Amino acid sequence: MRLVVVRHGVTDWNVQGRLQGRTDIPLNADGIRQAVAVARRLASERLARVLSSPMARALATAQPIAAAQGLTPEVREDLHEAHMGLWEGLTWEEVATRYPHHLPERDRVGPSYKGHAGESVAEVAARAAGVLEAIRGLPGTTCVVTHAAPGRHLIVAAAGNPEHMKLRLQNTSVSIVEDGRIVCLDDVSHL
Repeated sequence: MRLVVVRHGVTDWNVQGRLQGRTDIPLNADGIRQAVAVARRLASERLARVLSSPMARALATAQPIAAAQGLTPEVREDLHEAHMGLWEGLTWEEVATRYPHHLPERDRVGPSYKGHAGESVAEVAARAAGVLEAIRGLPGTTCVVTHAAPGRHLIVAAAGNPEHMKLRLQNTSVSIVEDGRIVCLDDVSHL
């Protein structure tokens, strides 16, 4: 199985350091340029399919990638970004100020933490594992355009290596995992 994971292009909230979660923030002008650049970068890949989160920022990144291959993105609800609950729209500094007990509690509880009234890391990982299971036996290369959290979990699950759990995927980065081996990771050489 060859899997290409692409994080969506940049948004104004990415620039501001805001947690977007399920808030449907569109790409900004730079993000649109990044989407075109990553489509050019992937034009030489023979993609059998392009799967995308339904969120505007991911779909706007997936569309030029798919169009360059003569494909249409397949929208999958399970590829949306983690629901950040009370933290959505805030920076990490604002989270620490408004909810001073949340981050220490999250660190203590671990992947099952849901004290922010959002989605747990474990739930995001389970969604990513479900996507991987759905595409595992499909022929050809699958490109998945998603967000930082589900993208990271897809890479970890496909490579079988939890060491990449802390990876911070850059906007429109390309990561490729083939038969459990990482071919490239968080590559933004096309920008």
